[in-house]
Amino acid sequence: MSKAQEQAQADKIKRLESEIYMLRQDLVTVAPDEFIEIVRPRGLAHDFNPYHWLEESAAVILSKTVPLHDTLDRAPCPLCNGHPDQHAGYALPAGLERHLTGKLGQRQCVVMNAAQTLLTDEWHRKRYDKLT
Repeated sequence: MSKAQEQAQADKIKRLESEIYMLRQDLVTVAPDEFIEIVRPRGLAHDFNPYHWLEESAAVILSKTVPLHDTLDRAPCPLCNGHPDQHAGYALPAGLERHLTGKLGQRQCVVMNAAQTLLTDEWHRKRYDKLT
């Protein structure tokens, strides 16, 4: 591979990384206003831990989730409005928690996944900046 081809490939990768970052930013803004501070907090606290954030945020979201009017044990995802194919909503609380966190093989909510990735990247960047 020539130098020009390598540079073109590196440029393309940078452009794609930038586009993915912007798509994640857009996904996070899909969250209703009452959840935006959870999925996109302003500035990270000095003791922020992205590995605890997921469970802590899921717990807060679950506490604010309103069940469907015709059932008290199911609700769509309040962030992405997703639901299992065969039901109108996720079972509360376990089904929705698995959706929010991606645990037990459940496909994770796209909004939570984007928020988690953005926050984890920011956390790693800040830690790296402190080291340099």
